[in-house]
Amino acid sequence: MLPKQTEEQLFKMAQEVSEREGCHLYDIEFVGRGKERTLRVYIDTLDHRVTIDQCANVSRGLSLLLDVEDLIPGDSYHLEVSSPGLERPLKRWWHFQEVQGEMVSVKTLSPIPVPEGLKSKFKNPRQQIKGTLASVDEAKKTLKIVCDGETWDVPFQIIRAAKKLYQFDEASNKKKKR
Repeated sequence: MLPKQTEEQLFKMAQEVSEREGCHLYDIEFVGRGKERTLRVYIDTLDHRVTIDQCANVSRGLSLLLDVEDLIPGDSYHLEVSSPGLERPLKRWWHFQEVQGEMVSVKTLSPIPVPEGLKSKFKNPRQQIKGTLASVDEAKKTLKIVCDGETWDVPFQIIRAAKKLYQFDEASNKKKKR
């Protein structure tokens, strides 16, 4: 884990390089220990079609900056640059805002408050929900997720992990008849 200030500097550097290459920075994460440390940089484009060339160019540009700035303590780490993928992790407010109206999976640290009308139906606490992200209320720090026709308010502070769920088109799932 990196100090908050170092992480913010890395984010700004990666953002600059990404924008130079015609994409935007989606997120960064620093994982692992010792010689197995990895700085993962996720980039995206408006149409969500990141090319291999964009990944390679961001990797080269960021690698040069990191060599000059020497922000990451220790001698070795790996740098990976990629798209966040179809089932992308959701961490920042704008990630959730970007996928409003789409299917998401949210896992929480503590039970999700049960809507008033459903308290008798749900005896066991629920710490995972899959449904359509109806809205994001940044002021109240909550997400509204519709699951099985019911709207759940999920407080942002209890979210452990969240991701967009890719929905396959019915036409693409059917086998072609010969």
